[in-house]
Amino acid sequence: MKKILLPFVLAFIFSCSGDTDSSNSVPNTYEQDLAGSWTANFCEPDDATSCTNQNLVLALDGTGSVSNSWSSGEEWSSDLEWSATASSFTLTTLIDDETSTGTYELNSSGSSFTLTIEGMSIVYNRM
Repeated sequence: MKKILLPFVLAFIFSCSGDTDSSNSVPNTYEQDLAGSWTANFCEPDDATSCTNQNLVLALDGTGSVSNSWSSGEEWSSDLEWSATASSFTLTTLIDDETSTGTYELNSSGSSFTLTIEGMSIVYNRM
């Protein structure tokens, strides 16, 4: 019985000892550059009459929020989690647990960035 129980106890000890609080992680340089409030206006690629004003808030701790105000009057918002590397941007909306990954390019002044996801490019301006 001891031979069966020992692996489970060791697995439990090692799985608990390696836990880290993600809120203590330090944002990388790219995340520091992108943190803040952004706004963009864009239309759906397959329907030029379906347009939105999107506000994106990216906090240094990897959380944030997104809200859309569609031309039809529809409103949508969600809390989110995000991360960035030198050219990759990943965003997960928590309302539906949907993750999107794309590429981005921050302009030299840091006042705007272009995000390309699924072939669609959106220009965000710092608020």
